[in-house]
Amino acid sequence: MKIFQTAIVLISILMAVNQSIADNEQSDTLSLDTITVTANKQEENIQEVPLSITAFDEFTLDDRNISSVDELADYVPNLILIDQGVSGAKTPTMRGVNAGLGTFDVSTAMFVDGVPVTSFAGYEDTLQNIERVEVLRGPQGTLYGKGAQAGAINIITRQPDNDFRGKISVDGGEDYKKEVAFSVSGPIVQDILFFGVSGQYYQKDGWIKNGYTGDDENGHAHWYGKGQLRWAPADNLDISLILSQLEYNNDSIDNGLSENGAATKGLTASGDREVYSFFNSYEDSINSTQSLKVSYDFNDTFNLTSVTSHRLFEEKYAIDFDYNPVENWHNTLDNEYDRISQELRLSSNTEKMNWVLGLYIDKNEDTIDMLIRPLNMSVNRQFSGDGYALFGQLRYALTPKLGVTGGLRYEHQEKDFEDGRIPIFPVFKTDYPL
Repeated sequence: MKIFQTAIVLISILMAVNQSIADNEQSDTLSLDTITVTANKQEENIQEVPLSITAFDEFTLDDRNISSVDELADYVPNLILIDQGVSGAKTPTMRGVNAGLGTFDVSTAMFVDGVPVTSFAGYEDTLQNIERVEVLRGPQGTLYGKGAQAGAINIITRQPDNDFRGKISVDGGEDYKKEVAFSVSGPIVQDILFFGVSGQYYQKDGWIKNGYTGDDENGHAHWYGKGQLRWAPADNLDISLILSQLEYNNDSIDNGLSENGAATKGLTASGDREVYSFFNSYEDSINSTQSLKVSYDFNDTFNLTSVTSHRLFEEKYAIDFDYNPVENWHNTLDNEYDRISQELRLSSNTEKMNWVLGLYIDKNEDTIDMLIRPLNMSVNRQFSGDGYALFGQLRYALTPKLGVTGGLRYEHQEKDFEDGRIPIFPVFKTDYPL
């Protein structure tokens, strides 16, 4: 009898433990939020997109204190941004692949609200009031075209809606770093017209000492502003206008002269965070962008989207490349990179099949003016080009977990290049009559 009673007690205890474990497992069950991306230029669940994607929403960006594309690269596998020494000039490397610096192109294109950035000049943006950032690894040429041989970066600004939102942040740090950022958005007319405004100011003192003048070098400062206007006159029509500008005003670049380099020229090598120069170096640049997006839904399946954009990057800087109080190598540059583009897409999204067809047109005008001393050489280079592309992609679901994707792109590009070099001869004068 005691054995029987003991067995009943043990069975009761085991049943209670199992029920407790089951209740805990049920209470500990987590449901992940759906992350919507537009990597295939359609809204899709990231779990259903057969691509290597790293996505950041606004909360992840805030939590990791990511406020620029440069800082974003620290959290993306296989992505490196190579700094070219001046603000806004970075060469992206994805999976070890990048474009040659002399081509002025990139192999990982960046798209800011649909505006293409396919040159290392101006390859930067401030991540303020951002809904999400998508980093695509691997060739993306079918949908994104030139400059996306190794990958693509999509930056999507948060759209204003009927809810009023506002945020302000203040940050400080070493070298008297000061950073202030804000954003505000909301309705002008409920359900019809909305606005959004965001901005940032950043300033930091230099940390390189000029041993010749005693001043601090390479102080950094930049300003950023973005304005949005969204109009939704009907349930199936959405029109968005976004204007932004990023302006840099820096003292000089963050480079120096190595011991080997100094030995070849008979100069003084730069010390630890120290240079020797009498040249007034500076670096100013302006990156301005305008985009107009129109989205029209014919029904729950078909959508027509138009993205019209203009991007202008201007840079002016004077650099002492010998880092010594001699006129050995001084460069002065005044460059301008101007691009307009238009993309038109028709897409369909159903349970079994997704497809997109598109037309892309662009035109660019780049001008490089450079004065090199003491070679006394003036260099003027003109790059111009235009192109168009037709593309399409289709994905068909064979089963709920297995699909087939195919795409095709035809792209035509024409480029003109003019290289002008004008020697500047010195003027000699004498006090003696000949």
